Amino acid sequence: MRLGKKGEGYILTAVLIIVFCMILSSLVTLVNAYNTVKLIKRNTVTVLNGYIMTNAVDIYDSIKQGNDSINGLDGDEYVNRLRKFASLKLASGNKLAKKDGTGKILYEITRPQIGFITDKRLKVQVSYTVYLPIYFGGMKIGTAEVPVKVNAALTEKY
Repeated sequence: MRLGKKGEGYILTAVLIIVFCMILSSLVTLVNAYNTVKLIKRNTVTVLNGYIMTNAVDIYDSIKQGNDSINGLDGDEYVNRLRKFASLKLASGNKLAKKDGTGKILYEITRPQIGFITDKRLKVQVSYTVYLPIYFGGMKIGTAEVPVKVNAALTEKY
């Protein structure tokens, strides 16, 4: 079979290139979303460890007394530290948002809830949900919701 000189032989090639580019673009979007959630979680862990270290004197005194309990956690203090560390702004409702220079929302998280894993023990958990807008071809096609839980604990080593 002989193809004419009108370019009919390039249609299949063009379609395959378009499909390949769409798959590649989808994979790049997925990897970007994964890395964003990983960065948010790393920021949360860093701030949580700093929060625990700030309260380490009270915690250490409690451990020295043979007791690993603590009276309470200040959720507002933790959220303020996270906002400063990760450059988050207050958004609509009970959310914090990260925006780029143009004001476009890169991601949002619900207000982190900090609490004890076991009642009044030195095992702390922070939980929140990350909302990632998903763009394809410059248009927002949806929002991915990723629930995140981070644990931290301070225990005696001797």
